[in-house]
Parts: sequence; C-alpha cells; structure tokens
Amino acid sequence: MSSRWDIAAVTAENLKLELTPTEAVITLLQEDNTVPFIVRYRREKTGDLNENDIRKIEREHRRLRGVMVKQESMIKSLRTSDSLSPAIEREIFQAKSLEELEEMPYRKKGKKSLAERAKELGLQPLGETIVKDQGSVDLAFYADASKEGLKTTEEVKTGVMHIIADTIAKDIDTRDALKKRVLDSAMWESTMSKSKQQDSSGSHNRKYEEYYKFSRPVRAIKSYQVLAMNRGEEQKVLSIKLSLPTQVEASFLSWCQQHWLKPFASKQAAELISAAVKDSNKRLLLPKQFRDIRRSETRKAEREAIDTFSCNLRNVLLTAPVRGATVLGIDPGYSHGCKLAVVDPTGRILYTAIVYIMRKRDTELELERIINRNRCTVVAIGNGKGSRETEELVSHVIKQERIWTKNVSFCVVDEAGASIYSVSTTAQKEMPDLDPNLRSAVSIARRLQDPMAELVKINPKHVGLGLYQHDMPSKQLDEAVDAVVEDAVSFVGVDLNACSEALLRRVAGMSDKRAKAVIEHRNANGSFVNRFQLKSVKSIGEKTFQQCAGFLRIHQPAAAIAESQSSSSREDSQIDFKPDVGKGRKRKGCSVAGAFSKRKKIISEFEPFDATNIHPESYEATRKLLDLVGATTKELGKQSLQKRLSSCVEHNETGVAQEIGVGVPTLQLIFEALQQPSRDIRSDFNKPIFRHSVMSMSNMSRGMILTGRVTNVVPFGAFVDVGVETAGLLHASYARGRDLKVGDSVSVMVNNIEEERGRISLALNV
Repeated sequence: MSSRWDIAAVTAENLKLELTPTEAVITLLQEDNTVPFIVRYRREKTGDLNENDIRKIEREHRRLRGVMVKQESMIKSLRTSDSLSPAIEREIFQAKSLEELEEMPYRKKGKKSLAERAKELGLQPLGETIVKDQGSVDLAFYADASKEGLKTTEEVKTGVMHIIADTIAKDIDTRDALKKRVLDSAMWESTMSKSKQQDSSGSHNRKYEEYYKFSRPVRAIKSYQVLAMNRGEEQKVLSIKLSLPTQVEASFLSWCQQHWLKPFASKQAAELISAAVKDSNKRLLLPKQFRDIRRSETRKAEREAIDTFSCNLRNVLLTAPVRGATVLGIDPGYSHGCKLAVVDPTGRILYTAIVYIMRKRDTELELERIINRNRCTVVAIGNGKGSRETEELVSHVIKQERIWTKNVSFCVVDEAGASIYSVSTTAQKEMPDLDPNLRSAVSIARRLQDPMAELVKINPKHVGLGLYQHDMPSKQLDEAVDAVVEDAVSFVGVDLNACSEALLRRVAGMSDKRAKAVIEHRNANGSFVNRFQLKSVKSIGEKTFQQCAGFLRIHQPAAAIAESQSSSSREDSQIDFKPDVGKGRKRKGCSVAGAFSKRKKIISEFEPFDATNIHPESYEATRKLLDLVGATTKELGKQSLQKRLSSCVEHNETGVAQEIGVGVPTLQLIFEALQQPSRDIRSDFNKPIFRHSVMSMSNMSRGMILTGRVTNVVPFGAFVDVGVETAGLLHASYARGRDLKVGDSVSVMVNNIEEERGRISLALNV
C-alpha cells in the first residue's frame, strides 16, 4: 500500500516525539508485542517513552493505517469511474486524517448530484468554457425539446449553473477560504425543539434548560457541551444549528466574486458565475462545512470523554487494596432489605444475611452480632438507594461501643455494576449456591479489599465514571478500556496461583481462551511451582509466554505446597524459552540469548525471581548481579542486600550493565526488583477514606471546611464525596489549577448548598 507520507514520521510529528524511538515502538507493535511488555521489558529500544506515550503511538499508528486504507479505497473508486486526476490523487494522498478525506467532494455518493445530472445531459464542456473564457455563449443552441432538463434555455442555464457551482465547491482555495472564516466566526446554537415546545409534560426541563437558548462561537465550545447538546438532540429535546454571521458570509461571497470573475467577463458569464457562487455557498459549501465541523467537534469531544473515562478508570483500578481485614459488605435496599456478606482477608465468604432498614433496632442488634462474631474491622457500604440510612445505622452501632474493638470503621464503596455482576456467568461460577441478591454484597466487600481484582469481572463501562461514556462509539471506547485494564493489571502483577480467570485474561499476552486453559490446568494439576510450567499449558506458546511471564507472580508458600503435592505425580517439564530476537538479529546488550534458546529440563522447583517483576529472559543476568555483590536469592528484599546493591550499581550503572550483559534500563528494573521483590505499585495511589460517624447536608453551612475524596473527574471539574447524601461539585474554576484524579483526598470549602436540588458547590481549600 503506497502513500505520500511516512507513517512513522507523521506519528512522531503529530505526537511531538523523537523519530527513532517512535519507529522502534511501531516495529515492536508490528511484531505482536503488547504495550505493557514493551513498556517494561524493551526500554533499551524505546528510550524515555512511558506507557502513555507508547499507547498514543499505538493509537496514532492505528489511526493513520485507517487513513491509508481509506485513501486507497477512494483512489480505486475514482479510478474506476474515470474521475481521477493527478491533482485529485495528490490531494487525497496528502490527507492525514479521515476528517480531511471526508471533507473532500470526491467521495462516491449513492444519489447523483444536480451537477452530475447536468453533466449526463452533455453540459459539462459548456460549463467549463464559461468558467475558463467567461465570454458570451448561445444557451439556446443547447436546448432540446425532446430531452428532460434541456427543454428550455432556462433549464440549460440552470444545468450550467449547477456544474459551475459544483466546480466552485470542489476548489481547494475556495474551501479553505470558507473553512477559515467558519472556524473563526461560526456560531453553535441550540434551542428547544418544536416537539418539546408542544410537550406539556415538562420532562427534561431542568436537565437541558441551559441549552434552550444557547449560542456560542464554535472556537469556544466545550466538549461536554457538544456531547450534552448531541444527546438532547437525539432525545428530540433540542434543535441544533450552526450559523455564520451575515457580515462574514458577505465577505466570503465578495472574495468568491473576485476569485472566480475575471475583469473582462461578459455580462452573461458574470451573471451565471455570480449566481453559481451564491448557489454553491448556500447549497454545497456552507452545509458541508457545518456538517464537517459538527462531526469534527463531536469526534474531538468523544476522544476527550474517552480519555477522561480511561484516566478515571485507571485511578479506580489502582486504588490501594485493604489488606488483612475481615470486611462486612452491605448492599443497601428498602423493600428487598439490605444484603449482608462477611468475607475474610482472602475474600472467602464467611456469612450472609438480609436485614431491613425499617426495623432499626433489630437491624442494629444484628449488625452488632455479625461484627462481633466474625471480628470484622471494616464495613463496606454500597452507595445505592438506602445508603444514607445504612450509614446512619452502622455509625450508631460503632458509637455504642458494644463491638469487639474500637477500631471498626465504615467506608462507602461505589456499587456501580454490582447488580449486573451478581447475575453474570462469572458470578454464577464463583458463587453457584448463593442467592444473586447476596452476591452483590460479596462484590462490594471484595471491591474494598482488592478493587482491581473485583472490578475486572464487570464491563468497565458500568463502573460509573467519566461523562457520556455510554454515548461513545463502542469500538473506540472498548479499545481504550481494554488498554487501561491491561496496563493496570499487568503492571500490578497477578498471583498465578490465586487469581481468577476474569483477572488472568486481562494480563498482557493472555486471552479468554488462554486464561481458561491456565485455570483448568491449575485446577487439574495443582498450583504452579514456577513460571516455566506455564509452557506445559495448551495454547501457551513461546510468544504468549514471553509477553505474559513477567506479569505473573508465584510466591513461596503456594509454590512449596504445590511442590509437596505434585513431586510424585507431575512429570518434569521441557522448557524451551527464546528471548525476543528478530530474524538474523540478536537483541542488543542481552547476553542471555543462549540461556533459554537451548532446551533445558526444569524440575518442579520454586524460582525466587518468579515472585518479582524480573522477566525470565533476565534471570541469568540477575544471578550474575547477585554474584557480583556476593549475595544469594535468600537475601531478596533484605537491607543488607540493598546496601551492597547500591554501592555496586549507583556510581557505575553502565559498567555493571555491560558486565552482566543487559542494558541500563533492564539493570535498573532488576535493581529495584531485588530491593523490593513484593512491592505493589498500588501502595503509591490513594487509599479509601474510612469514617466513624455520618453527616448530612442539613448539618452543612457555607464556608465549612471538609475532607473528601474525588469520585469522578469530568471536563468541567470533579465530584467529591464529603460524607453526605450527594457528592459535591468542585468546578474547575475553583480547583486552583490542581490536576485532580479519581481517588485524590482533598480539603474543600463549601461554597453553596441547594438542599432542595441535592446540589453542593465546593472550592479547593488552600
């Protein structure tokens, strides 16, 4: 497939990145390497590019490939219809976006245009002559009473005008002149639709009221406003139109007259061309420019909404887990009661029950009994209907001091998607004997213990983050969500002997089929003792193992148990691991090429490095480093090893890297992994906010200072949970320039309270 620009160069230029690492990333992607693998284990090739940069390269490369496919399709179509000229081909090949291609008037349409009909009547040469020579012609000569469209001189004149109008509309300079004026001066207007004006029910009045008389320059329109008005139009509540100020349109028509009319033009030609200019502007140029702008602004808004959703989802997935706690999960409800579930620190279900908010005294006694009997330290309350009343009940139980410890606290957990999960196939497999209503309480408790492990079980679009994500193009949203989940799960790492199938399938290199095969192998043969045993699983080949191995962890206790269980029954595995090398090329700076390219018999023994994020291809280099500092694998994570590593590496990174046969980035990864072998990156992210008491909007006052947690980030600000019935809005204008993220703990001041509307306005406290 040919193109007039280099895809790697354009990608680097558009993203403002260096060309060499961009080319390296594209090559790695074309070799079927996953982004997490490239980010963590190919830094020698990608330089300083981070995961966001590499994801952007992946997305931009995919977009440009789509442009190239569209270019070839248009060229082929035009060549078939004998409409392709060198100038048109050049313009098509110069386009670097689908929007540019869609703006071109050469795209094949289903219905014939007025100009095409006139050309079929043989009027094209006449139209071209008038535009070129601009002299007088005998229109009556072309009239033919036997042909529809040529019966009168007036019909001939109209046909010629349509051809000239089409010529004007396809002229690049004319389109560019109008586009500049439209982008600078066009207005985006929204009003209440006629059907809504005739509707006396009053629905949606408050939701879209700010758009009933809305007018704003296109250049100043906000993405969330575009999406809101598009949704209002879809629901037949709003009518949207774009307009160009009269004086701006007049200046464009004047420019067209000067551009298309020659000084010596005859009166007849001048009248025809002037009429064609007005017709082209009204019927072809302006409507197309407005359509293009709406499409462009909508795509831009959708991209921003997807990016916002992705960022929010990433921060939710990376919320720090609550380790070592027995949790009472509560899914609040009224008529069907509050569903309760107690889970131990490993997520195992200990007890389930249903209580009713209306029976306040009985419910408090039951909560007290459950907390004491199961030694619960945390209560996780879903934020659905009845959440407020449940918080009050739990808070009252805690204050009574009749529970087993004073350290019991509660936390409100976003339950979005819990109901969907409770009736899913995944939930049925995990909890086949449990009532679906109680499964949601289990999910809420586990979401607090390990948000990522639980949230991957549901469609992330149901997590309740971002803005208008359900209006987004499904393919784009799914791609973005899959990328976020894959990155988060892979970089955190997965315990191969404890993970669910839902979590495993999200690891880089895995798939639904492969994850299922791994879980079935684990169930049939017992826990994995080392990473290399993955090679004995059907469907896990060399490439899959290479991509996923570094993200799967095997810890000592599970491995020791498995070894004792399987030593007499499991056959030794034949392992043949080959590092990532291209045909005829050896990966630069890597001396382990021979370590795994030879067939090597691996007995079922625990490998200490399997508990770290060090890739198997670097195990030999890691052992060389330990030999350099006189240490063994038994010292992993110990302070004595940290000191020796630091003194050896910190002032001679390049020399040490060369000595053990890896690049400096890989040495840095090994260095960090040996110092903190079990580090969970989520410990660097925000933790849930635990409370002992409850407050309501009626207790709030303007100027009050509160501590809250960001629950959602949108283009115009952030929503903050301050412990009352509803999240408050911290508008971007009151955020003091701070880049807020989901999960951030913030100190805020109450700006305004609208209790009847359930609205709270907040400002960031200094």
